[in-house]
Amino acid sequence: MKIKFSYLSCLAIIAFGLVSFSGCTESTILGSDLIPGTDKVNVRDTTITNLIVNNVLRTDSTVFTGGPSNVNIVIGSITDDNVFGKSHGIAYAQFDLPSDTFRFKGSGVTIDSAILYIPYSGFYGDSMANLSFKVVQMNEPTFKADSSYRYFHQLGINNSVVWGNTTVNALQCRDSAFIYGTSTMGPSLKIPLNNTFKQLFLSQSNNGAAEFDTDSTFRLWMNGLALVPDTAVNGRTLLYLSMSGAKISFQYKNSEEDSLVAHFGFSIYDCGHQNFFARNYSGSQAANYINTGKASGDSLIFLQEAPGIYANLQIPGLENFPANAAINQAELVINQASINMDPNANIYTAPDNLMLYKYANQAMDSLGYVVDYGNPSSPNTSFGGQKTVISNVGGVEIVQYKFNIARYMQLLLKGSETNYGFRLIASSPYEVDSRRVVVGGSGEQNNTSMHVRIIYTKQ
Repeated sequence: MKIKFSYLSCLAIIAFGLVSFSGCTESTILGSDLIPGTDKVNVRDTTITNLIVNNVLRTDSTVFTGGPSNVNIVIGSITDDNVFGKSHGIAYAQFDLPSDTFRFKGSGVTIDSAILYIPYSGFYGDSMANLSFKVVQMNEPTFKADSSYRYFHQLGINNSVVWGNTTVNALQCRDSAFIYGTSTMGPSLKIPLNNTFKQLFLSQSNNGAAEFDTDSTFRLWMNGLALVPDTAVNGRTLLYLSMSGAKISFQYKNSEEDSLVAHFGFSIYDCGHQNFFARNYSGSQAANYINTGKASGDSLIFLQEAPGIYANLQIPGLENFPANAAINQAELVINQASINMDPNANIYTAPDNLMLYKYANQAMDSLGYVVDYGNPSSPNTSFGGQKTVISNVGGVEIVQYKFNIARYMQLLLKGSETNYGFRLIASSPYEVDSRRVVVGGSGEQNNTSMHVRIIYTKQ
């Protein structure tokens, strides 16, 4: 273990109201909770730089989409990110009838419009860049509400049956829509469906088809819709949507009334849905660093929210730190790499949070929580992992993340903890997400390299 030391000699507080000092550097600031109450102490500031950090990419079979507990979806495409490569998301969904034995009201019905609405909650990438989508017919006979699907499970579609097209940007999705005097649809992705789709539904209604009698017969007939981005054109945006509140709204009139509306809504308990999401690292900078398995580690670490790249982190010999040390502070420090190697970092922004797990065994195939994290149901905010902006020049941010591992370190020295290594991930509350960041990895000479800073008292 290679350690750099700087010695701090500190006098204990001997009088009330002692004047505090300004202009101290980070390495010389000790909080009151870090200074032992002896007449004279020897506090040491230590930096451990020999971390071995490796980029890892694995298919994550634990990431599921669909089912009644997860209605969030990420769709769109990013094709111009030469650092992390390409990403795209597809959404699949079924819908319910407005009511059992549904028929468009009255005679002489004319459908003015049919629009697919999916509530919008945000975006990632370039809010002004255009995204093109098509709505196509699904061909997945077993598609159903009570099934969850892994993110890499691409469902069957019929590309020859296209029900609609649209080109939008994220800013346009923020607009609300007024639906024929009956309601207002909040911010949403809005896709007009074509005349073929409208006439198909009108024909079923006019003919009294059994497919419009119950939700189950309707979903057997209209197996589902797939919302597919155009990945052949330049894409710079992913949209965050929610199937909760999604619907197909028909605005129509008959021989006696106008301004009539019928909503074919989405139900989490009745309707199948899924979010397929794919990454392609070919030709990207990340491709040169993924799964290298270098014994010395990778100098740059590429972190992506799931499904994406994570890092394995080892601190060789950490358990051999002086056993008589009282750990006052121990921080894992993670710095964003130079912006010069990631020119789109202001568009494809860094994750708000990283998360650090410990490996529970030497095989590194089982994860556990670091003791400093606390109770998983109510974790300690002091554990860290939050994004902190440490530089902002001309609107270009450089960020840093820190983790507090002081308790882990102290227990390790007492023999009550193990040093099997750690897993570092880009954290998100969503099953599928998109933010990414390049940070310093292994390497003692690089000022952005990952390191552990320890302040301790030698006893």
